[in-house]
Amino acid sequence: MPIETTRIENGIYLNRWIGAVTMDDVLQSEQSGATNLHPDEPRVVLVNDLSEVKKVPLDTKALRRVVENNPQVIGLLIVNAPALLRMVGEAQAKSVSWTVEFFDALDVAYVRARVLLAENPD
Repeated sequence: MPIETTRIENGIYLNRWIGAVTMDDVLQSEQSGATNLHPDEPRVVLVNDLSEVKKVPLDTKALRRVVENNPQVIGLLIVNAPALLRMVGEAQAKSVSWTVEFFDALDVAYVRARVLLAENPD
């Protein structure tokens, strides 16, 4: 599967995007991910690692709907985003109710995820 999801710790999930990722892959990952979120986690942060991605969907409206379908999500942290996706994402981030931020390293994104969870208790 082009998107592999791993629970890192309470409230933090890592999505590794690998190869050519399509919008269908994102939707399939969202559907399986939503059912795999722990019910005792009222708030979650998704960390998307794009370091191994070759192609990404740029349908920002559809990507936005994916996150909106998961009210538990309070943050979307993107690591190693291609320049075009980062530019589009930064522009869209201003119009959403959750945090969208970009990072160059996973460990820094994990630290930020922990801060977001601490700032937004259930």
